[in-house]
Amino acid sequence: MGVPAFWDLIKTQESLRRLPLKQFVVEFKSNFHRPLRLAIDAFTWLFESGFIGSETERPSDKGYRTDAQPTLTLLNRLKCLLSLDITFVLVFDGPMKPSFKNKFKTKTSNNDCCELTFNDEEYISIYKEHRKQHEIYGACSSSLASEEIGGLAFVKRLLKTMNISFIDTCGEGEAECARLQREGLVDYVLSNDSDTLVFGATRVLRNFSRFWEDLPATYTGALKRKDHKEMFVTVVDMQHIRNWNRSSLVLYCTLLGADYNQGIRGLGSKKAAKLAQLTTPNFAETFKNIFEDYSQRSDIRRKRYLKFQGALFEYCCVHSKELFGRNYFSSKSASFQGWPSDIAIMHYFHPVLSPHVNRKSLSEHYVNVSGNSNFTIDNTTKLMNLLEGLKFNGITDFKKWFHDMVHSTFLLKEILYGNRTHQDLAQLVKITEEWCAGVCQNKYRVPCWRIRYNTFLLAENKPSPQETAPKDNDFVAGHSEPHKRSGSPSKKQMEKASYKFMTSIPKDLIPEDNILVTNYHLEHRAVSENDRRPKRGSPRKIASQKSNLDGFLKKYGTPRKHGSPQALRENLEPESEIIMNPKRKLFVEEDLDDSDPGNSSSLILVSERDCSSNGLHTSPKRALDLFVATSEDEDLSASVESEESPLKKIKSGTGTAKLQLPTPRKLLPDNFVDLTFEGG
Repeated sequence: MGVPAFWDLIKTQESLRRLPLKQFVVEFKSNFHRPLRLAIDAFTWLFESGFIGSETERPSDKGYRTDAQPTLTLLNRLKCLLSLDITFVLVFDGPMKPSFKNKFKTKTSNNDCCELTFNDEEYISIYKEHRKQHEIYGACSSSLASEEIGGLAFVKRLLKTMNISFIDTCGEGEAECARLQREGLVDYVLSNDSDTLVFGATRVLRNFSRFWEDLPATYTGALKRKDHKEMFVTVVDMQHIRNWNRSSLVLYCTLLGADYNQGIRGLGSKKAAKLAQLTTPNFAETFKNIFEDYSQRSDIRRKRYLKFQGALFEYCCVHSKELFGRNYFSSKSASFQGWPSDIAIMHYFHPVLSPHVNRKSLSEHYVNVSGNSNFTIDNTTKLMNLLEGLKFNGITDFKKWFHDMVHSTFLLKEILYGNRTHQDLAQLVKITEEWCAGVCQNKYRVPCWRIRYNTFLLAENKPSPQETAPKDNDFVAGHSEPHKRSGSPSKKQMEKASYKFMTSIPKDLIPEDNILVTNYHLEHRAVSENDRRPKRGSPRKIASQKSNLDGFLKKYGTPRKHGSPQALRENLEPESEIIMNPKRKLFVEEDLDDSDPGNSSSLILVSERDCSSNGLHTSPKRALDLFVATSEDEDLSASVESEESPLKKIKSGTGTAKLQLPTPRKLLPDNFVDLTFEGG
C-alpha cells in the first residue's frame, strides 16, 4: 500500500502524464525503437481483478478467490499487454516479508511500532540465514515447504497454461520489481503502491484503469469519465519530480507512517514533506547515511539514529514558525514520539531480495516476452479446457468469445514473429484499410491498421480453402454497394468472405517492411492507377463542333473585303467575292449549280422554287402542316390538272407550281421550301 498521501503531493507536477496505454506504447517504440518492458506487482493486479477481498488480505490470511469474474478481468489485462507486444513479467510476494509488516495497525492507538521488541542483530542474522538457504537449497526453505492452494494456485496455473512467465520473489514483490527496473531489465514498474518508489524504482506506471482521470480500477466514488475500450496509465518519472528522491521519500514515509511503522505523532503529510525536502540542513541525506551500510554494527547504527531524532526535533522547535507558520512544538517535550525501530527502517533501505536476479523469466521462451509467438494450438486447447469449468455470466457464446479473445491477443505476435512464409501469412491475414482511433473525445488520435484474418489457433475451427474462397451466396443484394449490380460483389464483401474476422492494431507497431504493409501499399497504388473514373464535381469535357452558329454568322453576317485590315487582323481566309448583304441571314439561297449541297459551309441549306400563288407567308413547317390538314378536309381533285400531286410535279418540273386551295386561310405560302439540315 505504501503512502497514498504521497500521490496527492505530486499530482500537480507537470511531468505526470495520464494517457492511453496504446498511445504510450506507440510513443515509446517510436523513441527507443523497441517494445516496452514492464515489471508488474502481481498483488496489485490480483487485488484490482477481484481475487482478494480487501487490500490488507494476503494469501496467508484468507486466501485468494477462484471465480469467473476475477479470471475474466485478469484475462482482459493480459490481453491488453500481449496484443501490444509488451514485454512483461508478474512478480509475486515471497515468504520473507517482514513479520512486523502492518502489525502496528492491529494495535491500539496507545501503542506504537517502536514498542515491538527486536534483537539488535535480527536484520543481519535474517539476511545471512536467507543467503545460506539459497546456497544449500537454491530457494528459501519456507517457500519449499509451503503449498499453494486455492485461487493463487489457479492464477499461476492459468499463467503457465498461457506460457506467461512470473517470479516468486523471496520478500516484497514491489522491492523485486524496483530491482528489475534499477538494473535495466525493465523500463517501468506497473504498480499503485508508492513503496515501489521507496524501494528504489525511478519510473512507475500507476492506476492502470479505464478512467480518464488518475484513478485506480477499484474506484467507486462519484461518477467519472470512463472509457469502455481503452486502458489508461499515469506515467511517474522520479527524475522529473521536483524536490523528491529516494532518500527524501524514505524519510517522509518514516515520519508519516507506511507499511512498517505508524508515524510520528504531531506530524501530518505537509509537515513531514516539508522536513523531508529540506536542503539546508539536508535531513534526508543524513538519514540515508545512517542506514546505508547494512553490515554496520547495530549499536553504532542505533546511536546515530537516536542522535538524528534529537537533532530533528530541536530544529523543529527552533524553526517551527519559519517552517510551519506557527509554533507547534515546545522544548518541554523530550522528543518526537512514535519513531520506528532501526530494523524496520533497514527493511526500507535493504529489503530482502533473491540473491540473484531471475533472468530466465525474461527469456524468449515465454510468450509474454517480445520477439516470439510461443503460443501454440496445444496451449489454446489447454486454456479452453481450463476456462470451460468456470461460469462466465456475461458471456452467452463461450466458444465465440474464446476464439475472438485468443486470436486478437496473439495476432500481432503472429504477424511479427510467426514462422509462416510470406505467402502463407498473406493468405491468413490482410490489411484492408488505415484509420485513426480517437480517444478521450479525440484528445488522443492513434493511427491504426484495420486487419482481417482467419482462424490460426484453433484446429477444429480452421477454415478450409473452399470455405475461405468467396461464394455467390456470400453477397446478397441488400449488402451490395450503391450503383453496383447484385451479382457483382464489392471489394469489402470479397475481403469479408475471404477473411472472416477483423481487429485493429496501431500502425507504428508493424514495421513498414512487413509483407502485409507492402502488399497493402501495392494494392492501394494499383487501384489508384487503374481507377479512371472522373471525380465528383469535375467539369464535363465538351466535344468540339466543327460548324456552329457563331462561326456561320461571323462568316456570312458582315460584308468584308479581301485584304481589309480587319480581315488581316482576324486571319480570315481571302474570299473570291464580296458578300454585299449587310444583314445577318439565317437562311440563304442555295446555289443551284452546286452538285454537292452537303459541302456548303452554312448551317442550313435552302433550295427554293418560285410559285405564282399569292398565299400567306408563313414558316415552311407551318405551311406544310396547313397543306396536309387542308388536303384531308377538302377535295382537291377539281383543282389539280393531273393525277400527280402538286409537290411531285414541282420537284420533277413537269407540272404547274400553282396550288389551288379552297380558302386563303389554308393556302400555302408563295414560296414552297424544301429543307435540308447539315449533318442529318
